[in-house]
Amino acid sequence: LVLRELGKYHAISLALKHIAPAKFNQVKSEIREVFVTEKNAIINKSYDVCIDMALKVTTDLNSKVVTMLKGIQGNSLELMIPFAAPKEPLAVICHGDLWSNNVLFRYSSDSPKAPSDVVFLDLQGCRYASPALDIMYFLFSSTRKDVTKQNFRHLVATYHRSLVEHLQRLAPLAPTVTLDDIMAQIKQHAAFGIVMSLAVLPAVTSGTLSYTIDDVTEDRLHNEEFLAEAEKGILTPEFKRRVNTMFELVVSEGLI
Repeated sequence: LVLRELGKYHAISLALKHIAPAKFNQVKSEIREVFVTEKNAIINKSYDVCIDMALKVTTDLNSKVVTMLKGIQGNSLELMIPFAAPKEPLAVICHGDLWSNNVLFRYSSDSPKAPSDVVFLDLQGCRYASPALDIMYFLFSSTRKDVTKQNFRHLVATYHRSLVEHLQRLAPLAPTVTLDDIMAQIKQHAAFGIVMSLAVLPAVTSGTLSYTIDDVTEDRLHNEEFLAEAEKGILTPEFKRRVNTMFELVVSEGLI
């Protein structure tokens, strides 16, 4: 349901880019990257801390993902900046922070266990970038990793069908976007998706953290006592399981 809505959301960008380029450029010009910027020291250190936590729980020290993460640790934010830059012709206005806490589901009385509709919340992190960033961020951070691993290509295909359906409805003459195009985008931006997902996973998997994101300061991220306390709350069995399943998926799908 989320991926179908995401396909619809991204299709609006591609359609508007085709039928009203001047209007689209005006909208695009007002969007500013808020997470992946050179001046964001807190985010930079947070990424490195989360990478370190992931490396502590990985079960395959020879994994290509582990090699990649070790290579960017200490300089992760600077290396992530190019991934967040738009590359035409598939760049869209991304949600930017699409994880479970920013998705609102509607349930009907006829089917109380299965959501019937979905709305995206908290659009303050929008960025103009590859659609792959939203896809990977949501799949890696907010879905059951065993389900994602077994159905990865099916889930991406679900997104793609929705994207094409709504793009054809809104702008029938717009260039076609193939499933291979989307898979290529995902492979090109896999490192970004992994790091961003690691940054949000602790909030998803831990119910024992004694602080919120508002409590995190640059000084605290250099404080050994604070980091030790954070580690206790982050390194849960669920965090370990999700990290390793994500790494296995990325390698098995040839994304790294």
